[in-house]
Amino acid sequence: MSKFKFTLEPILSLRQNTEDLCKRELGICLNEKAKLDEQYEKLIAVRNEILEAMRPENNQVLDIERLKYYKSYDETIKMQQMQLAKMLRQLEETIDEKKEALKEAVKEKKILENLKELHYADFIEVCKKEEQQLVDELVAYKYSQKDEGE
Repeated sequence: MSKFKFTLEPILSLRQNTEDLCKRELGICLNEKAKLDEQYEKLIAVRNEILEAMRPENNQVLDIERLKYYKSYDETIKMQQMQLAKMLRQLEETIDEKKEALKEAVKEKKILENLKELHYADFIEVCKKEEQQLVDELVAYKYSQKDEGE
């Protein structure tokens, strides 16, 4: 019985490598998004602290200089938030593209895997037929030997 060899195995291997690469790229993007989300949440917390610090405490007189300082700091934080939000939107677009590329890579690999399974099933069927033919020949040979011996 011969050994099964899928002629498109190099292409299947290439498709597997492409899928792995897409997974790695998507993972990198998702990690980057998690970091940016964390930074964004920290900026929100800082802005909340600034807003809390700007409120006068227990009938305290408002210090204009202090208010100007906090307002300036708040504007800086707000600009950082806007930049991060823009980066997050761009990264989400990239993530969507990477997901689509991964989906396509998985689809292409699956097609080849299905084709390989079909070829293997055909191979098994041919092997069974060859084996049955050998058994039939062996039985015929034994029968002819038996007839010659009588």
